Amino acid sequence: MANQRVSASRLFHYNAVDLLATARAYKGIRAEMEELGMWAYYRERVWPVVEVCLAMQKRGFPADQDAIQNYRRSLEEQLRDLETEVQRHFSSTHQIPPKDSAYCAACFFTWLGILGHPDDKWVKKVRRRKAPLTKGEWSKYEQHVRLNLDSPRQVVGWLRDDLGLKLTRFTDGGSPSANLEALVSVYKHLRKKDRPHEPALAALIHRSRIQTIYERYVNIVPIGGRVYPAIKPYGAETGRLAYADPPLQQIPKEARVMFRCQPGRVLVGCDYKQLEARILSILADDEVDIRRFEEGVDVHAETAKELFGYSDAEWEDLASQERTLYRNVAKTFRYGIAYGGNPETLHTKVFCPCHRCNRNGGGHRPAGVDRKTMKIASARWFAKHPKVAQWQADVVRQAKTKHRYRT
Repeated sequence: MANQRVSASRLFHYNAVDLLATARAYKGIRAEMEELGMWAYYRERVWPVVEVCLAMQKRGFPADQDAIQNYRRSLEEQLRDLETEVQRHFSSTHQIPPKDSAYCAACFFTWLGILGHPDDKWVKKVRRRKAPLTKGEWSKYEQHVRLNLDSPRQVVGWLRDDLGLKLTRFTDGGSPSANLEALVSVYKHLRKKDRPHEPALAALIHRSRIQTIYERYVNIVPIGGRVYPAIKPYGAETGRLAYADPPLQQIPKEARVMFRCQPGRVLVGCDYKQLEARILSILADDEVDIRRFEEGVDVHAETAKELFGYSDAEWEDLASQERTLYRNVAKTFRYGIAYGGNPETLHTKVFCPCHRCNRNGGGHRPAGVDRKTMKIASARWFAKHPKVAQWQADVVRQAKTKHRYRT
């Protein structure tokens, strides 16, 4: 409904009914919260946040229409370049089915105005007709010389049948998948004989990322130089703020060029310093990290050193960009511990293998960090932080025994 135009009268009616329903439910909800001892918490902790969010939503956030247009054109150019790269590899590897080869040759040569083989019945037929290709004929020809990157069936067919790659992810219907996660899985299972296809597969993965950004984030239309997202104070399971239309908290770093303030003003970014890691160290009573926080060191960098076995000297010898990549993996690793993720699979969430992302940093993982590497790195880190492992086990045990969920 957010993306559809509705009349003012209909919108007014919807809001009025919504307000009336909330007002009628208020007394019952308050009585139940008071009975459970939650009303004071709501008034002192929850409602003040709601008031702030309403003020933020009313004020909006500065966005530059020209910057949005420029970024959109940049993405479109990237998508064209990526498609060209993939199509070039497709044309050199795709095998036209034997039963269609004669037909496609006839179509191709006729289209170019070049005579085909005189014994080819399809060429003779098209030549006798002396007419351009019909839409149906061109469509049949094109599907053999050009890959439709927006067709999962065609992409899967090319990867599996022509390139012989191993497809390890499937849709709910049991068909091989061609989404981003599936493409990353294919990339990580490349064999030695598959290496010639690596650049094209990396381009497919990067295209999937760019396509998502293009479809999800660049359709922003500022009103008076500002956007007005819906702010949900407790919209995320972890209790964080959540935004919608547009989802500002999910805007990729490279897309933030779309948001600019007026001349003479600045945008200020405020954030807690390593908050989740601090809370984790206190809950688990992890003396190692507590001491580091007291000393003011970069805990995420120290986590990266422990995960991947770097000494202080070896860490300083790494290029700045590479240290950033390893630190990002370590940061995501800690989020996984705090929120119940599997540390061994976290590398899939911060991974794009293309040369563009590896050249620009981009928040992706460094080369060679796969499931096996993360498994070894995870074991190495937990060996130095045994209290964190014990805390995780205690939380799971409590959830199973003391806090059973009713179904």
